[in-house]
Amino acid sequence: MTYAIEHITRYDFSSAVFLEPHTIRLNPRQDGTTVVLEHTQEVVPAPFARTRALDHHGNVTDRLWFSGTTERLSIRQSIRITSLRDNPFDYIPDPASERLPQLYQGAAATALAPYLTTESVDEVRSFLISLVGSSVYNDIQTARATGTLSSHGLGCSEFVMLLTQTLSERFEAIVREDGEAWPAERTLRERAASCRDLTVLFCAACRNLGIASRFVSGYQAGDPDQHTRDLHAWAEVYTTDGGWRGFDPTLGLAVADEHIALAAAGSPVGAAPVSGSFRGTGARSHLHHEIHLTTKPSS
Repeated sequence: MTYAIEHITRYDFSSAVFLEPHTIRLNPRQDGTTVVLEHTQEVVPAPFARTRALDHHGNVTDRLWFSGTTERLSIRQSIRITSLRDNPFDYIPDPASERLPQLYQGAAATALAPYLTTESVDEVRSFLISLVGSSVYNDIQTARATGTLSSHGLGCSEFVMLLTQTLSERFEAIVREDGEAWPAERTLRERAASCRDLTVLFCAACRNLGIASRFVSGYQAGDPDQHTRDLHAWAEVYTTDGGWRGFDPTLGLAVADEHIALAAAGSPVGAAPVSGSFRGTGARSHLHHEIHLTTKPSS
């Protein structure tokens, strides 16, 4: 599928401010299944210095430095991009790699450690027990603690799809334009959450069962009749045979060619589209964004 995307991000300030260095994570991710055909980006006011770099998560970022004061920061970009993955399960999992907890080995285990850390939260534990049963949950936790093999029979792919569909079915999807992503326990209490909230809960549940997972921000094809869109969030889990694979707990599906990733990280902060601060006495900021997106089948 080929996308044409026009994206405007604008911060209006109540009075003139000085912009501290900003990091922009709005570069579409290019990999074996995504090809960027065209990408232009305009920043106003123009930074006096900028650099494009690869961060520690592997995201392409733009680091911007500004001079003088301004009452507005605007980032406008135009993208044409083709997504080639039409099958999210185009790999053959080895039965051993389907075990829970996942048996990441050697260098992979070291590299994936940041995507396995999670807090022990009673609400997440109770949710998982309701989903897989106490005996399966306890068997997995024993295996994690002792480094032994589990014998419960629940496979990684089976659980991840169960989790994806359960979150989509049991939680009302809402739009929250402002604010950080909620912690998993709040989402479980509210039962109505934004895509970023559900993604945090998804990752917490996966990590609790020994599955490496990370937060992804980007674009989603959505309803073609929509005039404007919002940025979307979903999760990726690491599979031994398939690498990083996306799952969307808001829509209840495995990710194929209807999602375009911009950034991925262990937490929402590391995948935020724009990070930065400003200085100005008593100044307040207001965020405005527009995303116009059209799609067509790839030729």
